[in-house]
Amino acid sequence: MSKTKSLAGAALVGLVLVTVPTGVFAADLTQPVAPAKAESPFDVAFSITTTSDYIGRGISQTNRNPALQGTLEVDYDKFYASLFASNVDPAILSGAHLETDWAFGIRPVVGPLSLDLGYVWYIYDKSAANGSEAYIKASVNPVDPLTIGGSLFVSPLTSAVYSEANAAYKLPNNFSLSAAVGAVSNTAVPYTTWNAGISWKPIDPVTLDVRYYSSNLSSADCTTLTTSGAVCDTRIVGTLSFASTAKTLGLFN
Repeated sequence: MSKTKSLAGAALVGLVLVTVPTGVFAADLTQPVAPAKAESPFDVAFSITTTSDYIGRGISQTNRNPALQGTLEVDYDKFYASLFASNVDPAILSGAHLETDWAFGIRPVVGPLSLDLGYVWYIYDKSAANGSEAYIKASVNPVDPLTIGGSLFVSPLTSAVYSEANAAYKLPNNFSLSAAVGAVSNTAVPYTTWNAGISWKPIDPVTLDVRYYSSNLSSADCTTLTTSGAVCDTRIVGTLSFASTAKTLGLFN
């Protein structure tokens, strides 16, 4: 081999060594990189909320007074069990002061549709107000900022039905608009209720919400349902909540 060919070969090798990233050779000379650890299917979600009025299906549960509420949810893959607690007014709910809702369910995803199927028990410190419902919720994102959905709650004991259609639209700077229309049927006083509001997340775990609530209940119908005609009146409610999960806080993977 001529000296010229040797020099050309050496130059070619040098060019390859310069242009190929050093990481390629490092990967070749070291042990194979271990695959990333699979994310745990287990998580715990929680929230703390304070609101100027606890509205349930168009009716104040706190006699137009503030409420302090909390939720705790344990998730495993698509399955969950949750607990919600809030103070309530004894004049509205058969002498009860505390409401706790115990629920379990599953949240499968079918194509573009997100589902939530479950069962919930409403337990009060006065058992006369206790009840339960089976429910199904569904939502879809037809376009990126918009979510539309609906839900259906059925009581197996009384056959009362609550159905709802809702929508939410994300705005810039962590603002969002949302609204819902619900109907209570198969009861002594069927009625329709609706709400609309705006929410803002100044930082990730914190949400501020201002919402308008109303219904077509007359004062007489409201008194039949709750012994007070004032708790079904139109009102604006402010809510502040803190919500996060154990994974988000880095407590486990």
